[in-house]
Amino acid sequence: MIKMNRVGVFLQVRLNSSRMPGKALLDLGGKPLIMQVMERVNVVPADVRVLLTSHESEKYLTEIAHSMGWEIFSGDSQNVLKRFVDAAGHFNVDTVIRVTGDNPFTSPEIAIETLNIFNKNNCDLAYIAPVPYGSGVEVVSSQALRKALVSTRLPYNLEHVTPYIHKNTSEFKVIAEKYHDPVVGRGDIRVTVDTREDYERANYYFKKLKELKHSASLSSLAVVWDDIKDGQYRDMLIITVAGAGHGVGHLKRMLRLAGDLRDSFKIKFSFLSGNSESVSMVNEYGFEYIDFESLDQYVADNGEFGRVITDLRDTTVSEMEIYSGYGPVYSIDDMGEGGQSAFVNVRTLPSIDKEEFLFNYDGLEYLMFDKSGLVKKEPVPKIKRILITFGGADEKNLTERVLESITGKGFEVKVVIGPFNNHSHKEYAGVEFVKSPETLKDLINWADLVFTSFGMTLMESLYCAVPVIIVNPSDYHDRLAAGMGYPYLIKQDEMGQLGNFLSEIMASDYYDKLKYFFELPFGGKYGDLIHSIKESQPAVAICPFCSSLKSKLVDRNSLYNMHRCPECSLYFLEYVSADKMDYDNNYFLSEYKNQYGKTYEEDRENIRSFAKNRLNMIKKYKKSGTLLDYGSGLGFFSEYASENGFDTLSCDVSDYACEYIRNKLGLKSVCADQKYFEDDESHFDVIVSYYVIEHIKDFEKLLFLFHCHLNPGGVLSLSTPNGTGFSIKYKFDEYSSKHPKDHYYIFNPKMFTKLLKRRGFDNIRIRVTGIHPGRIIKSKFLLNIKFVYKIVSFFIKILKLGDTFEIYAQKV
Repeated sequence: MIKMNRVGVFLQVRLNSSRMPGKALLDLGGKPLIMQVMERVNVVPADVRVLLTSHESEKYLTEIAHSMGWEIFSGDSQNVLKRFVDAAGHFNVDTVIRVTGDNPFTSPEIAIETLNIFNKNNCDLAYIAPVPYGSGVEVVSSQALRKALVSTRLPYNLEHVTPYIHKNTSEFKVIAEKYHDPVVGRGDIRVTVDTREDYERANYYFKKLKELKHSASLSSLAVVWDDIKDGQYRDMLIITVAGAGHGVGHLKRMLRLAGDLRDSFKIKFSFLSGNSESVSMVNEYGFEYIDFESLDQYVADNGEFGRVITDLRDTTVSEMEIYSGYGPVYSIDDMGEGGQSAFVNVRTLPSIDKEEFLFNYDGLEYLMFDKSGLVKKEPVPKIKRILITFGGADEKNLTERVLESITGKGFEVKVVIGPFNNHSHKEYAGVEFVKSPETLKDLINWADLVFTSFGMTLMESLYCAVPVIIVNPSDYHDRLAAGMGYPYLIKQDEMGQLGNFLSEIMASDYYDKLKYFFELPFGGKYGDLIHSIKESQPAVAICPFCSSLKSKLVDRNSLYNMHRCPECSLYFLEYVSADKMDYDNNYFLSEYKNQYGKTYEEDRENIRSFAKNRLNMIKKYKKSGTLLDYGSGLGFFSEYASENGFDTLSCDVSDYACEYIRNKLGLKSVCADQKYFEDDESHFDVIVSYYVIEHIKDFEKLLFLFHCHLNPGGVLSLSTPNGTGFSIKYKFDEYSSKHPKDHYYIFNPKMFTKLLKRRGFDNIRIRVTGIHPGRIIKSKFLLNIKFVYKIVSFFIKILKLGDTFEIYAQKV
């Protein structure tokens, strides 16, 4: 009986990848990205279509797979070759069309042509090249995959499925042909989604193809690529308020922000409330306006915006969910609960209340502030010139109330009448009315004193060392000014104090009282905010271990958001600003000394004492053998281990450290990161890695590499900070304020035990370290009683409340 060849489309995807977590679930062209890939290859002839995912991602992808009529199969997150082999056996597939979940523009034309080449040549592997990056597939026999799996142990070959077959053409028949149409068979075109930038480009592809009324054929993709490769394809939406009781302050600063970002984004405005004059201002600055009620349809038609900036005073969580549906949100000066759920939360205003709120960027240093044209002034002996300006509308007519209090007293007064100010004003001697000036800078430079409300004019005046009397239109603005601690604030029911303030300022007593405010760093870190908006890589806040989408935001700062997974208790960072992390010789000298009070080399004996305890634990598994010290620092553990029966190799990313190990300690070392071990055949009896794994973004891959490079029965020893330790559980604010910027994770013993078992380790032992009774008992008298100290230390160990832990495990 002749066996029929059974063909399967195998689409590999997992949600907790380190480069762009959760991208498979992001909306692209009106549906999840992974669904776009599935639809593209649905037309390719096959007997079965299978979504191949990891165990932890399966629960989030099952519904999508079944809705498309696909099967789903889960396997190892790192050994993807084994996942393919197991799936081929499970579905009885002979020929596999391998598709990756990063590629929403996978070409069915290429897939069908590749399958034809495979069948025509009766080969083990076929592919077409060159083609646009992200459009192609591989067709491979399941027999070749099985042979590769039993023939290789190199981690790179296991993780990437077909490298072993490509490298061993004497064992396998591999056919590579050019695409039949050389015009579009181009390798310079990129249509994969590996980064946020790729995702924004893919959004543009869908939008442009829709405008051109083209399908996503190779020829159409080439047309769009040539249109955008040197152009601008990133969109930004700014949502703010203007007019209708809000003046133009919010709009003006958003226009300033937009001007500084227009080289990186195509910017569109929308108003939660506004008027035709506000729309005209937006258009005059060269930006497009979208009616707020039309935004849902606009995003449905054009895809997510690359960034959404909201400048709204007090949003709710449900409102922020709407804005976040338009793209990752940078929320500016939002004192509502909604701002807490934005991707980035920015406060450029003084503190008022609700101090439990978390902000990435906080303070006047991040104010959208343009110093050009402003002149620092010396205190004047006598106030002569007064500027009165209350925004674009001055709805409470504060101008008239101030004028009535100061006219006839010999001042030269200029009054700004904003574009939306519809009040009629009396004529006063010595008063000049200035209608809608383009900028207030020349007027502020002219003035000896300014009357205004809390806002940008206040900041500009203080920067110029011009005193200000604040008169606000609302209690909210009063609270802002009070939060700033500004002394010359007249509340609405206190206009009678105006004369007293004016007298004090006229007597030149104001300078010392206001010196602090004149020297505030207005806008000093504004550039950091701009850099973050341009360079950040927003993704889905998904737990890297269990793929939970229910993480809770627990801390923010200018570098990252810190999340805690409620299901496995892992703490993980979501970076909001790119920050390069180096481990040069400064780390072993000044940086280490700043943290521990001595240089790394000066701490040698202390490190060796830790090494003694750790090696005693290791010897319960292995008395001697080959040992890899990964992330070795200056090699003091390797030094102690080599003195006690082990043949050691130290590995570190620092040239300085590796040279020190070779030249000072006379031991073997290699300067490398984990990529070195992806394609390395060495094996060890013991691998140790102390306070390293929290620095590794793809921590599960590192453990996979360790497992691959251990001999059967080999021992793994690690140490890391403890996410269930006393400091983080009971003194979180203090702990998080000192959290190192290069620690991606804070693990805990329970989840790490599960992680090691998932990676093929057993015989696991936890040793709680970082025992500090002084962090629990503050009384020095009690701590000096040995019995008390020992009892507290005992319970810290039993309850696993130490601030760090060590874990020992054996390869099955």
